[in-house]
Amino acid sequence: MSVNSWGSHRGNALYRTTGSLAFVAAARAAFLVAADPDCPKRKLLLPLKTNLAEESAGLAYTIFSAGDDPPSLIWDKEPVSIRANDVLTKRDEEDRDGLSEVVNWLGIVLRDGPMTVKDLQAEAKAAGLSWMTVRRAKQKLGVVSEKSVFNGPWRWTLRDDDPGQPPA
Repeated sequence: MSVNSWGSHRGNALYRTTGSLAFVAAARAAFLVAADPDCPKRKLLLPLKTNLAEESAGLAYTIFSAGDDPPSLIWDKEPVSIRANDVLTKRDEEDRDGLSEVVNWLGIVLRDGPMTVKDLQAEAKAAGLSWMTVRRAKQKLGVVSEKSVFNGPWRWTLRDDDPGQPPA
């Protein structure tokens, strides 16, 4: 099962699986595989649900690849105590922090005046930013989209803080 990080049930990891909850409900055990928030190269295998035995601790592993040999898993000797809910909550917080950084970036880029969407897309790509995240930052920042002429390019500009001006 894959996990939907933008699901409506942010708290319980069990309710954040992609697809029908019936698949997880019918299973005797379900696990989450996720990157370790503190060490992205390390992966975590964490129990979401088990009704065959007591819930156990999770496991951690690293994928090792050398030369032409096929990749192999190197399992940590000690179990991990972090829970699936905690991993997903931490990931959600990191996602929000990433949006804050893009909001700051967009504010700096537009500080000197309007820019065409084409130029902004090039700047975002050069900065390694997702265009979807830039669009979310645009909404959060209150950036205005406008065209100066009918066939002209779309431009984004920071909205004036004039209370008399309606938002875009």
